[in-house]
Amino acid sequence: MPAMKSVPAVLCAAVLACAVVSQENEVESAGLKIFNGDVATRTQFPYQAAIYIDLSVFCGGSLINEKWVLTAAHCVDGGNVWYVLLGVTESLTPKQDGRRTYITRGGVRHPDYNSKFIINDIGLIQLMRPATLSEYIQTIPLTPKNKNYIGTLPTVSGFGRTDDTNASPVSPVLHYTSLPVVKNEVCSDAYGSKTGDDPSVICLRAEGTSSCKGDSGGPLVLQGDDGKVFQIGTVSFGAKAGCTVGMPVGYGNLAMFIDWISSTTGVDFSS
Repeated sequence: MPAMKSVPAVLCAAVLACAVVSQENEVESAGLKIFNGDVATRTQFPYQAAIYIDLSVFCGGSLINEKWVLTAAHCVDGGNVWYVLLGVTESLTPKQDGRRTYITRGGVRHPDYNSKFIINDIGLIQLMRPATLSEYIQTIPLTPKNKNYIGTLPTVSGFGRTDDTNASPVSPVLHYTSLPVVKNEVCSDAYGSKTGDDPSVICLRAEGTSSCKGDSGGPLVLQGDDGKVFQIGTVSFGAKAGCTVGMPVGYGNLAMFIDWISSTTGVDFSS
């Protein structure tokens, strides 16, 4: 994956991602982590993936099928080899019971991904062999198509930074927090209409807690009325000024991409 770069509107949101600068503010989609979050328990997020890109860049992701990991487009754009860790709550320790590592060259980004405005920021990684499911490794179902989640309070998890002063882009342990989904005007006011108003973006208010550098591509999930958890978004971009400044954050809106995910993977995610 290429080194982080500045563009005139928003930055991508991986551990080292890209960003876009709006008229008034700068956005960065270059790697987010959880600021003011809680430490995850061992089996709390069994679908969470930790992804090392060319052993130099870090992103998050989620296992959506035994052979497919969902992430952000900027986490696959320009990459060559992806090291996918599953069953993981510790990102830097040499070993962890139940953890599995999968090495692949199978990264695919959405064909309409725009790195300048950080839209259509959805990507997939194909595993070369099916993941072995266990109490630590499980798949996550996806949102139905064309759903709107404004007013809900979904949860994001990731290994990104916990504040803006930590030099390391990767947290040693998995964190999580919950953020309210707000109207896209909140993001467009902060980062410009070409980014924030795009239907491929879910906007979340991030005051007091937020995703941060290193969280890019990670899952945003919601609990349904039946008590089951499903994924509605992927971490995409945040303010270049940092994750502690209270600026809104943008996530990939999975409800807009179910057909593309299904056609790319050959797995029907529409049901």
